[in-house]
Amino acid sequence: MPERTRAPVFVDGLYGKLVEGGINYFFPSATLQMLEADLEPAACGMTESSDRTSLILSWLGPRYSLTRNEAFSTQELKLMKGIGAVLDSRYRMIADTDRAD
Repeated sequence: MPERTRAPVFVDGLYGKLVEGGINYFFPSATLQMLEADLEPAACGMTESSDRTSLILSWLGPRYSLTRNEAFSTQELKLMKGIGAVLDSRYRMIADTDRAD
């Protein structure tokens, strides 16, 4: 199986800004904080706290914490998963050179 080629650093930086911009646009009352940077990009994941006021997002490498004073609704959680899915698929299309062939 051929080894995956990692996207150039500028692509990682661009997608990091898209993640932050998208979340801040749709959730202006929430606080987004990067917990870990420079991790190897992996599948997007989201874990919610029991009271649904805090989310841990593992998107395109970095891990983020998203918190606010009120609980995230079911529709907001679906929106968040949608944002992650779209950005993840677009990133993978750029980074995965085997798909481009």
